[in-house]
Amino acid sequence: MKMQNSLSTPCKRAFTSRWLLCLFFLPAVGFSQVLNGSFEANGHPSLENWTIACEDGESFQDAPAGGGSWSLRFLAGNLQGCFPRTAQQTLSDVSDGDIVEVSAWARQDEQKMSRTSLYLKVFSGETTTTLSVDTTTASEWTQLTVIDTLSLGENDSVAIVLDSGLTSGPDIVTQHSFFDLVQEDKIGQIVLSVEEPASPRDFTLFQNFPNPFNPATTITYHLAKSANVSLRIYNLLGERVRTLVNQAQPPGDRSVSWDGRDDAGRLANSGLYIYRLETENAVMNHKMLFLK
Repeated sequence: MKMQNSLSTPCKRAFTSRWLLCLFFLPAVGFSQVLNGSFEANGHPSLENWTIACEDGESFQDAPAGGGSWSLRFLAGNLQGCFPRTAQQTLSDVSDGDIVEVSAWARQDEQKMSRTSLYLKVFSGETTTTLSVDTTTASEWTQLTVIDTLSLGENDSVAIVLDSGLTSGPDIVTQHSFFDLVQEDKIGQIVLSVEEPASPRDFTLFQNFPNPFNPATTITYHLAKSANVSLRIYNLLGERVRTLVNQAQPPGDRSVSWDGRDDAGRLANSGLYIYRLETENAVMNHKMLFLK
């Protein structure tokens, strides 16, 4: 479902008086960061700005309405030692909390023995995480769309990935996947702003790991002294989802797992969540992304 295009800044005072949670919706028009999303330049075929696995992507003279004359074509299936077949481009202007919409037009040959997919992938050190995926087996040009809220560390990067073929198995030598008109728009941003700086000396709250996660993640914290501790999960409306800890604890290191379920045992929706650690004297929050 697309976000509204009118500019608005709804904010909700959540958790305590120290925290303000804001969700900004931005106009989507004109905010494309994809370079050469039409796979042509000055009317000529071009694959510039795309990193193509297996080096077997090629220009093909066919395109959806408004897509010019050329598209990207992949042979479906896998080459031994090189799969899956992908083309990808790193986004240069995204940050933690951005809500992005990525779209592409795609089709494949009529045999429909494989799948043609669009997704975002987050690179965090040596770890990669695939976000939402949209797929088609249609032989007519079809628009694929994914919308994701990004949860990024300082050195993380995000790439658009166009994926053709299977994840294992032989080449399908007579079938191809096609892509064109790739576009990315930032349609909103999640901002957790601090009204009153929190600099607790009696505990340290660490970033959960893994993040993003599925099916579970671990939250670690350190208590410098004994304290009454609460550790709770909230959604972006400031509504409590799960209480993980609510008791007095002695000093030391603690680790708590969250399995993505609420207090009633129901599996939470995919998306961004806030985990909040509080003692008598201080409070600290971090963000985490749950993917199903």
